[in-house]
Amino acid sequence: MAGRYANQILVPDVEHAVPIETVIDNLRRDIEGDCTALLRRARTISAATHGNGPFRLKFWETRINQLREARAKTFSIQELKGLRRQCQVLSQEMEQFTKGLY
Repeated sequence: MAGRYANQILVPDVEHAVPIETVIDNLRRDIEGDCTALLRRARTISAATHGNGPFRLKFWETRINQLREARAKTFSIQELKGLRRQCQVLSQEMEQFTKGLY
């Protein structure tokens, strides 16, 4: 096994290793992009329904902003991946909710 010593611990050589900070930054950027797209979609739906009916923009904005706040506070890759999945679930919920509104 090829490796190098770092602080008396054998660390294997890894090809194409990505610094953890880069992984975290990429996940945060992806979540922010997802949140921006969700907000845009919610505002489009609200405009199309003219604020009438069961679709409440404030409800969706609050949920999206909670994801954004959580994204900014965590440094855990697993938690960030979970937030990314929550964005996908929120998108699916929004689409399910809007079926039949138009």
